[in-house]
Amino acid sequence: MNTEEELPPLPPPQKKPSGAKRLVKVLVWAIGILLVLILIPFILLFIYEKEIKNAIVTEINTHLKTKVYINPDNIDITLIRTFPNAALCFKDVTIMGSLEDLPNDTLLRAQRIYLLFNAKDIWNKKYIIKQVDLQSSFVKMLINANGETNYEIWEDNADSVKANTKSASFKLNKVFFSNFNFSYKNFQRKIKCFSSFKEVAFSGNFSDADYLLNVKAAGYITSIKSGKKNYIKNKNLTIDLSAQVKKNTYTITHAEVSLNKLFFTIGGTLTDKQEELPADISFKGKNIDVQSVLSLLPEKFHDKIKDYESSGIFYSDVTVKGDLNDYNTLAIAANFGTSKASITHTPTKTILDNISFTGSFEKKKFSPEILNIKEIKAHQEKNFVSGNFSLSNFVSPYLKLNAQGNYNLSDFLLLVPIDTISSASGLLNFEVTANINLNDAKARQIGTSSASGKIDLKDVQIIFYYY
Repeated sequence: MNTEEELPPLPPPQKKPSGAKRLVKVLVWAIGILLVLILIPFILLFIYEKEIKNAIVTEINTHLKTKVYINPDNIDITLIRTFPNAALCFKDVTIMGSLEDLPNDTLLRAQRIYLLFNAKDIWNKKYIIKQVDLQSSFVKMLINANGETNYEIWEDNADSVKANTKSASFKLNKVFFSNFNFSYKNFQRKIKCFSSFKEVAFSGNFSDADYLLNVKAAGYITSIKSGKKNYIKNKNLTIDLSAQVKKNTYTITHAEVSLNKLFFTIGGTLTDKQEELPADISFKGKNIDVQSVLSLLPEKFHDKIKDYESSGIFYSDVTVKGDLNDYNTLAIAANFGTSKASITHTPTKTILDNISFTGSFEKKKFSPEILNIKEIKAHQEKNFVSGNFSLSNFVSPYLKLNAQGNYNLSDFLLLVPIDTISSASGLLNFEVTANINLNDAKARQIGTSSASGKIDLKDVQIIFYYY
């Protein structure tokens, strides 16, 4: 007789985790690993903070040739502000200039200076500074009457200690300024420049002998003076430049400069020698607004043109060759001009239009300057003027001109008001040729000056103010 054995009950079927639950687990693990990876640098930074400070500060001290003033309590390590880089932060820094006869001369003041290095350098205990950020800084560069500079503060001691034995080193590829004020005074050349920038960025492998330099800047030129003359004042400036650097030679591969809405492209080479600054540079400006050109006139002319507005397109093409430190060695050639421009005297709404001319400027090496403006033409309703103009030797200027025109004096007075004349009427027809030594004219002497031509007046009446 067969007996059936009872089999044990089967276990209940196990539920497989749903796709959503598996995804959650993966995300939890991923977030956990990511947190660990992020926390490790912070932990290491806390552990090795003192060591990192000592290593970098020691390296800086081996290069600096001038005094630096900073409170040791104002030196911190940060990772949060510069992540994924770590940085040594210096607060309220003052660096003195390098001129021995000016011991109290300040070269740089900065609210903060960050020396950035890769966070993974903490593992290797080899801190390579690749970037420097300066915030709210002021740099005051100076060249004294003997040509000595105050900014030779950094000494390259690469031969004294091998790079692979040092715990900290500099291999910069970026220097960044924010809220940057700049002052340059050259007492030898009698040049002064003051400017402020929102941002300035220099990038490139600066430690290499051959590298590509990129410069981007956006700022404001307060003034550029030569002697007592203020040539540029309160102008906006932007720079976008790339240059190949080989030793001390800069070959500009791309450069766009905007100065108060004037746009130029620049190309050429520049070599920084110890006592010379040889250059071969070209500047090109096209489709430049005439009003923007007039805005660059020296400050003494501003009161004379404040009541005038202009329109039209101006072009220029300039080449400069020679030592930029010695004006006499420079060879300068320029072509410029305009067509269909106009000038409006805004109080009277009087317009001088159809203005056109072509111009050139030439200065050969060790030779005086020659400025030519040809085919000058302009109209004001039925009135017109035309002519040619040249000025040579700016040290002892000699003027040559020929001009002709036909003008109603009342129209002219609307365009060019004269504060001593109440009213004018009548017609002026003229053809004039003149050769004038301006030094003789200033001294009220005839000298080598001469003039010829004819002037016809018809029904002319001029009434002067009496004071």
